[in-house]
Amino acid sequence: MKAFPIVVYSEEELRASLEAHIVQNFSPTLAIAFSSPFFPFESACQIFKEYHIQLVGCTSAGEVYNDQITSKGFSFILMNPPSSSFKTVQFDHADVEAYSSGSKIYETALETFDSPGIILFISGVRVVGDGPVKGIRDNMKVEMPIYGGLVEMIYKWIPPMFLQKMRSATLAFQQ
Repeated sequence: MKAFPIVVYSEEELRASLEAHIVQNFSPTLAIAFSSPFFPFESACQIFKEYHIQLVGCTSAGEVYNDQITSKGFSFILMNPPSSSFKTVQFDHADVEAYSSGSKIYETALETFDSPGIILFISGVRVVGDGPVKGIRDNMKVEMPIYGGLVEMIYKWIPPMFLQKMRSATLAFQQ
């Protein structure tokens, strides 16, 4: 699997970066992103959709790119795992803190893969991620790794959004 870390600051840079990597005989299937709430991430979602690249991530208070911390950008890693090895699942912001969301995430991972793992992205203003994590753990009949981040954005009153108009997402993968 190939992986390329990238940071961009405009829609034009995003398109140019994707074109530059795809020209190199690289067929990305997945991007994991962290976006400033100031970046036009709704447009970014559409751009990734045009290129048939699954996108998962959340808004952030700062974006990391290699050894730099940036702001007002869109930082992502572009990868080409087989599409059969992962599944992205989004849940509505109304359910972001819900215990039941964790149950649904766990069941989806088990139904999709023989030996799944879960990566959580939970973002929002004063959002507490304990509910979904507890929902996963309490319903766990088969042990699986869970990894992720809870991004609380209390520094600014801009409603953070998960890429694709959601606040949170899950990436389930085959171990």
